[in-house]
Amino acid sequence: LGGEAKDALSITDALRRMVCQPACIARMLTMPLARLMACHMLLACASAAGWEPLSTENAWDLFPTVNRSSSASPGRAFGSRTGPLPTNAWWENLATAMDTSSAEGNIFQMPYIVLAGGRAIHVMQPTTVEAASQTFDKANSLALGSIEELQGPLVDAWDELSLSLAWSAYVGTQLTAMTVPLVRGSPYITAEYTGTTPQLSSEQGLRKTGDVAFILVDGKSKVCDATSLYTGMVFAFDFAESGATWMVLAPENSTWVCYNQPFSLVAVTPVYSAVRVALISRSGADKAPSAGIGTDANGLETSAYAKLLVQHAGSYPASSRINFDIKGDVGTVSWEWEVRKLSGWRSAELLQLAWPVHVPLFASDVRAAVEAQPATPFHDLRGPAKAVVGDRWDLHYELFPDVGLFAPRTIAPQFRQDLLNALKGDTGALWSGTSPDSEFDLPLQYQVGLGDTYFSGKMLARLARTIVIAAELGESHTDYFVKMVSRLTQRLEVWLRDDTPAPLIYDRTWGGLIHCGCVYEDCQGRCTPRCKNSMALTECPALLDVNMNFGNSVYNDHHFHYGYFVYAAAVLAKFNPSWERRWRSKLLVIVRDYGNPSAADNSFPVARHKDWFLGFSWAGGIQAATPNGRNQESTSEAINSYYALYAYGSVVDAPFGNQLKDVGRLWMAMESHGADTYWHVRSNSDIYGSDFPHKVVGILWEHAAQYRTWFGSKSYSVGGIQLLPFTPVMEHYLKMDWTAEHFANFKSECEQDPNCGPDGWSWTVCLEQAVLHPQEAKRCLDRLPQNAFSVNNSAACGNSLTNSLHWIATRPELVLHDSPEPVQVFTTTAMNQEEALAVEKITPEGIYAHEAIDT
Repeated sequence: LGGEAKDALSITDALRRMVCQPACIARMLTMPLARLMACHMLLACASAAGWEPLSTENAWDLFPTVNRSSSASPGRAFGSRTGPLPTNAWWENLATAMDTSSAEGNIFQMPYIVLAGGRAIHVMQPTTVEAASQTFDKANSLALGSIEELQGPLVDAWDELSLSLAWSAYVGTQLTAMTVPLVRGSPYITAEYTGTTPQLSSEQGLRKTGDVAFILVDGKSKVCDATSLYTGMVFAFDFAESGATWMVLAPENSTWVCYNQPFSLVAVTPVYSAVRVALISRSGADKAPSAGIGTDANGLETSAYAKLLVQHAGSYPASSRINFDIKGDVGTVSWEWEVRKLSGWRSAELLQLAWPVHVPLFASDVRAAVEAQPATPFHDLRGPAKAVVGDRWDLHYELFPDVGLFAPRTIAPQFRQDLLNALKGDTGALWSGTSPDSEFDLPLQYQVGLGDTYFSGKMLARLARTIVIAAELGESHTDYFVKMVSRLTQRLEVWLRDDTPAPLIYDRTWGGLIHCGCVYEDCQGRCTPRCKNSMALTECPALLDVNMNFGNSVYNDHHFHYGYFVYAAAVLAKFNPSWERRWRSKLLVIVRDYGNPSAADNSFPVARHKDWFLGFSWAGGIQAATPNGRNQESTSEAINSYYALYAYGSVVDAPFGNQLKDVGRLWMAMESHGADTYWHVRSNSDIYGSDFPHKVVGILWEHAAQYRTWFGSKSYSVGGIQLLPFTPVMEHYLKMDWTAEHFANFKSECEQDPNCGPDGWSWTVCLEQAVLHPQEAKRCLDRLPQNAFSVNNSAACGNSLTNSLHWIATRPELVLHDSPEPVQVFTTTAMNQEEALAVEKITPEGIYAHEAIDT
C-alpha cells in the first residue's frame, strides 16, 4: 500500500477494497499496523459481505472507459477516494454540493436534517411550510464542533443505513479528531471526540426566567452565566427563538461552561469519548401535546420521551449490517447495528425511530411494543416517527409469487382469441395500421443503436413482453415467434458490440456504466442515420450535456433505463440461452450497474439507487445539489427494474441465478411497499395531511411531495407515469383500496382533457380499471384510437395491445369466475412472517377476490 497511498484517507480506501475481499480478511488481521484500520473497514463492508458478487470480471475490461472531471467529479468530502462511489445515496448532497454547510448540502438523516460545515455539524428539525413540504433553518440549529480548528468534513465510511463523517487537525504533533456516525432513524446525533474539546453552539439564546437563563444539569436547574463550571452527564436547555428543547448526553466526569446569547456549551478539557444530542420537543405550534410535555420550576421541559432518551443513551449505533432471508412468499430484511458505549453510562438496548413505512412490517408483538412507547416530537414529510427499542429490526415483506417470466395465473379463456388476434391477426394492434404485435420493431435509429437508453429500453422490453405472452399462449413453436426472438436478439446485441456507434462506457471515477450519447442526424431521411458528434470518448455528447438522455451520464434514472434492458436479457436467457451465455459478461455489467448486491464487487456500488431505510429508490444522481435533495418520479419503473433482476435470475442457467432471483424479488417488494406508502395517498393517511388533496404523488423529493412530473403537471400524466410499464408484478403494487380511491378521478380527468388520448395516456386508465372491473377495462381498450400504441407516442411506445389484453386477462377476478380452483390474492398491507406465510385462498362462489379480503 505504501507506494500508492498518499494520505490516511487513501490508505483507508485501499484497505476497504482489500478487506471486502473475503480471502483477505484473515491476512489483514495479522498485520499489526493495519489491524485496527482493517477491523474498522470490516464494518464498512460488512453489510453486504454475505452476498457474493454476481461477477468478478472488471467492468473496465469489458467496456470503453472514461474518467470524470470538473462538475462531474466527486466532491471534496470524498477526498482522494475513487470508484465505486455512491451516486444516488440519501446523503449524496454532501458529495455534490460546492459548500456542504449551505442549504444545498443538507442531509436528511431522519429525523434530523444536518449540515456538515467545515468545523462543525449543524443539527435541525424539519419544519412544515405548506402541504407536503418541509424546510429547515440553520439559524435554529444546534451545532456539534470543538474549540480546536478542525478541518473537514471527509467521508470516513458508509453502509446502507449509516454515514460516518470525520473532521481532524494536528495540534502540535497530536492528532485531534471528531467523527460523527450519522445513522438513519437515530433520535440522537452522536459525535466521537479524540483528544478534542467539544463545543455545542447555536445562533439562538436560551429562554429566560426574568433576566436569568437556566439549564438543567442532571435534573437540577443551573444558571447559564459563562463562568460557573458544571460537571454532569445530562444537560437540557430551551431555546428562546425556536422554542425547541434539546438534551446533551455527556461522558462521565466531564465539566462544562454554559454561555448564552448566542448559546454555547463548552467542555473544559479535551474528551476521548462521545457526546450525544437529542431533541426533546419541537418548537412553537409544532410541539406535540400528546407527547406528555411538562415543565420544571424554571420552565424547562421534561417528558416521558425525555426519560426514554436518557434511559437508552448509554449505547449508540456506529454502523449497520443488513441480511435477508426468503421463506416461501415472505422476505425478511434484518437490520443490525455495531453498538458502542458512551463512557460512564450503562449499556442499554438501542433506541431508534420508525415511520409509517416500517411499522406495518414488524411482527405483531413488536408493533404492540412500539405503540406502547411515549410519543416522539417528530412528524415530518415521511409521517409520524415512533420509538422502537432493540438492537435488531426484522422487516417482513410480502413477495410476489415465484413464477418466473409468466403471470401468477392462467389467461382467462374468453380472452385467448383476442390475444391471438392482436399477436398475429390482420386487423391491427393499434400501433401501425393492420400490423399485428408480432411484427413490432424498433424505429431505425434505435435498431442501429443511435437512440437514447430510455426509449430504446422501453421498446426492447415491449418486444420481450410480446414474446413471453406468445409463449404463454403456446405459440413458441411458430415461425413468427422465432422471428420475434431473432429480432430482439439483434436489437439488444447492438448495444453490446464493440463497434456500436453510441457506446455504453465505464466511468472509472464513480464506478458506473453510462451512455456516450448521440447527436442524431439522418438529413431528414435523405442520408444514412449517424451520430454527427466526435467519436472520441472524452467528447461524448452526454458527458458535455448532462441533460442528454435524461441525465444518464450523471446517474439519473439508471434503474429505469437499464431495467428494461435486463428484462429483455431475461427473455433471451429463456428463449435464446446460447446467445445469453455468449454475451453474459457484458449483460451482467448492465445488471451490476444498478443491481449489484455485493460490496466485494470492485466495479459498482451496492444497489445504486436503493434507500434501504425507506425501501424505495432515489432516481436523482450527481447533478448539482439542491435544497430538496434526492428525488424519484416513476415508482412503477423502479419496481420494474427490480422485477427485471428477478426475471433474469429466475431463468438464467448460471451460479448467480438464485441469488439474483432472490435479490430482485426482495428489492421489488421493498420498492412496492415504500412507493405504496409515499406515492399512493389514501384518505385516512396521516403522512401528508389534509392540505395535500391528491391521491398520487408525481415526484417525491427528500423535502417535498409534488403533484407534477418532469414533463408537465397534467393530472393524467402525474397518474400515468406511476402506471408504466404493466407487467405481472404490478398487481403487487396496485392495491385494491388505493386504486378504488384513485381511479374514478383519474378516469374523469383523462376523459375531460382532450390531450389525454393524443398524448398517449388513455391506455393507463384502462389498465388501472382492470384492477377493479376487468370487463369494463376490456371495453375501455376497445375504444382506444388506432395509434394508441404507436412508437411515435412517448407515453405508449413501451406498451402494446397484446400486453394490455394480457394484463386484463390475468386478473384474479376473471380467474375466479372461470375456474373452480382457489387463487392467490394479495392483501393491501405487507404481511408479517408469523401471520401470513400463506396468502388467502378464496373459492369462486359468486364473489370477487377483493371483496373477501379483510383490510
